[in-house]
Amino acid sequence: MSESLIDDMKIGMSGGPESAIFRHSISSAFGKLRSNDGGRSAITKSDSIHARLRPRPQQMRRPAIFVIDMLNDCFEHQELQRLRPSLCSSINELTAVARTCGHPVIWVRQEFEPDLSDAMLDMKRKNIHMFIKGTPGPRLLDELHRSEADIEVAKKRFSMFFGTDLDDLLQRLGVDQIILAGVNSHACIRMAAIDAYQRDLDVLIVRECVASKDVNHHAVTMEYLDGGVARVVTLNELRDQLPVYLAG
Repeated sequence: MSESLIDDMKIGMSGGPESAIFRHSISSAFGKLRSNDGGRSAITKSDSIHARLRPRPQQMRRPAIFVIDMLNDCFEHQELQRLRPSLCSSINELTAVARTCGHPVIWVRQEFEPDLSDAMLDMKRKNIHMFIKGTPGPRLLDELHRSEADIEVAKKRFSMFFGTDLDDLLQRLGVDQIILAGVNSHACIRMAAIDAYQRDLDVLIVRECVASKDVNHHAVTMEYLDGGVARVVTLNELRDQLPVYLAG
């Protein structure tokens, strides 16, 4: 990736070329992360894991991590409040792994004008004021760890592709694999997965990093998406196989 492209996309890697991430073994790249968690994230290796996650023949994937709608307004729901600590912890681990490997982290937020002029039809009909620009509602949760190199995208509908510049962004980044995290799994996660699949992008959903305010809808969605539109994987499975990207 050229330096000018990095500047343009605001994904600069601090320190310039001398601090570029070199390709090395996954075990070396994640040694520090593992040592800090008391062995909690030890890798489990099996033929089935490798079969599920191995890149297609003669092709190395270039993934990007998308964290969707981890926003204050979303977590007013009781079920998401209950899951908030574990969900945020898992997402922080996922994004740390991604940055260590040199992959972009993209935060996707829902946001609307105060007069609802750009809001969804149901919000206009019922006068629902959520995710309003200038209020705390559409802001990311405070406990999520972010980096200046991360990218942020504002969306207006369930799908992160609808009415945004994501297609151009993915092309410029050279991304051909989407890794999804966030909420709600039965709505925005599902729509993102389907729209990515329709663009012939490989889609992974990290099980510990997605949730829904509706437990039943979450279970049905995971069953529907897994093995067809997407592959649902654990954080340990993903960590075991995520490639290290050589910048430059």
